[in-house]
Amino acid sequence: MKKMMYFYTSLLITSIGFVSSDNSSPPQNSVTYLIEEDEIIGDIKEVGSTIKIVDLSNVNTKAGNLLGSYLGIKGEIPDVASINFTDNLRIMWNKKLNIKNVTPATVKSANGIVEEYANNDPKTKSINQFINDINVQLNAAKESLDFDQYCDDMKMNSEQCATTKQIMWKFNGKHLAAYGMTEVMPTKNGKINFAILDTLLRYAGENYINSIPALGDKFLSKGFYQFTSYAIRHDDNRIEGASIVNKFSNHKIGSSVVSLTSEDSHKAAFYFALYNMSKLVKKLNHNEMNIATKCSTEEMIQFVATAHHLPAVAIKNANQWISNGCKKGYTTYAGPKLTQYAEKTESNLNALNGEIK
Repeated sequence: MKKMMYFYTSLLITSIGFVSSDNSSPPQNSVTYLIEEDEIIGDIKEVGSTIKIVDLSNVNTKAGNLLGSYLGIKGEIPDVASINFTDNLRIMWNKKLNIKNVTPATVKSANGIVEEYANNDPKTKSINQFINDINVQLNAAKESLDFDQYCDDMKMNSEQCATTKQIMWKFNGKHLAAYGMTEVMPTKNGKINFAILDTLLRYAGENYINSIPALGDKFLSKGFYQFTSYAIRHDDNRIEGASIVNKFSNHKIGSSVVSLTSEDSHKAAFYFALYNMSKLVKKLNHNEMNIATKCSTEEMIQFVATAHHLPAVAIKNANQWISNGCKKGYTTYAGPKLTQYAEKTESNLNALNGEIK
């Protein structure tokens, strides 16, 4: 027999646990938060509640599978809903554990990720503050890096090193936010993604976003940038991606996906982008490096987003784009497997530039 749990309240609840409720009907134009218990398919235990009355009037779309998981709502999105973010997270991680051949690291870490969110207050903030915070972390990542030593380790000559730095130092908080939105936000429409990100930040908190699992792979992958161990890993067996760059920083970020804080995830995103950009620049000749420094930063971040998924393919396609003078948009060259990520990043950045001055 199908079991369902319903929650409603007329008050904003800001701490763990069901703090206050009444027996009246839910507010007008609202729906109750609904969990269908037969959908809970893993072994994540119940650890409490983070229930809030959420204004969804700016989220002008239907709740598909991914957005429905984030909000705990199916179908039409109401103007107001009572949402239990802790249970949403629990259900998402249960779904993650149900993926075929899910890794042991995922099984080991899932409960702890949900518990950490449940046992701490939501780190709520405006989207403007979120972008400002990314800028702070981005600047710290740049300032803490011994770039010359990094170039030596990557076997880059002085021209390659200077070209890479010139490109990478143009990125700001909006660029990284557009890249992160491509990874975690559920639609191709930047304006809708902006509204969803804004809502989650204001009600569920940045720590909720940093706890969201990637539901499309078997790896331990989560957060705003949906990193896997291919993007960040430093242990006795391997060192990957952002962790290679971080060796030359005096600010050490977490050595694994699960140990990465929300703040350090932005540094990791910059380092991972730098690592892939370096590999691209090493493929360029003198004339192409000169062209690359003049290519649009708005399109270079599209390369970063595509390299997140298939770095070798993205590097090959970006090389062709640059060798042809960057005269056509990067999306023209991104290729059938990666165009969707380039276009989504473009749409996200347009929305950020339109909403945040």
